[in-house]
Amino acid sequence: MTGYSSRVRDVPESLSDQVYARYGVAHVPYAHEVDHLVSLELGGSNAVGNLWPEPYAGRWGARTKDALENRLHAMVCSGELSLRRAQREEAANWVRAYRAYVGAPPVAARPPAQPAAPTSRPTKTDRGCAAGYWPCLPRVADLNCDDLSSSQTPVRVTGSDPYGLDADGDGWGCTS
Repeated sequence: MTGYSSRVRDVPESLSDQVYARYGVAHVPYAHEVDHLVSLELGGSNAVGNLWPEPYAGRWGARTKDALENRLHAMVCSGELSLRRAQREEAANWVRAYRAYVGAPPVAARPPAQPAAPTSRPTKTDRGCAAGYWPCLPRVADLNCDDLSSSQTPVRVTGSDPYGLDADGDGWGCTS
C-alpha cells in the first residue's frame, strides 16, 4: 500500500509512554526511540505489542536496525525472501537477522549528546530491576541470555554487569 508507512510512522506520545512503562524503561530524552519490532516497511503497525524502546547508543542501536529494515524490505521486494519470513525473523531476533542478511556487526556508534542512561535516583519503574542494565532486568540469583525474551535483547550494560552478559566488553550483552 503506497504511503502506508508515512501515514503511521510517528508514534503518539501517549502510546510512547505506554511502551516505556511496559518495558520498565525510564524515558530519557535522546536515549531511545520507540521503534517497531516488525518494521513499517514490512507491514508492522503501531500496536503497542509491536513497539519497544530501542536504544540509540552502541553497536546494536536504532541506526543499525534501520539498515536491517532496509535490507529486508529490498529482499522482499526482489522476491529473495518472503514477507512472512522477513517479519518473523525481524521480530524474533533482529540481531541474528542482521548478521544473516547484512553481515558483520557494525562498529559501536557514539552515544548521542544526551546521556544514554539515567544517572538520577531510581524511579518507581526501576524497583525490582537489576542495577547496570537497560532495559530493566529482574533481580534474581542468576540470569543468562537464554532466560531473556527476544524483546529484552540486546541488553545495554550500563554498570558492573553482575550477570556477566557482556562477554566481549563492548557495552552490550545478549547480542547473538
